[in-house]
Amino acid sequence: MKTVLETVLLASQEPLPVAELKKLFDEEPATDTLRRVLDELRRDWQGRGVELVQVASGWRFRARPMAPTWPPGPWAVTPGQCSMQATWA
Repeated sequence: MKTVLETVLLASQEPLPVAELKKLFDEEPATDTLRRVLDELRRDWQGRGVELVQVASGWRFRARPMAPTWPPGPWAVTPGQCSMQATWA
């Protein structure tokens, strides 16, 4: 479950609500279980340049506000912005 959530959230351009994340699985997990795994993922990503956060519209990965915007140019990531292209460039 953890790997599926991590992959989908990293690839998503938009925040994903818990209701949508539950639909990823054949047997929908309990909301408490899903939140526990999301909190675990959040802890796993602590101290990195990207963080998992819960926003009003759901869960998403984003660049940490303190992350450097290097290298300069089209690959630079501004705080709160995170796309697969920017993350892996």
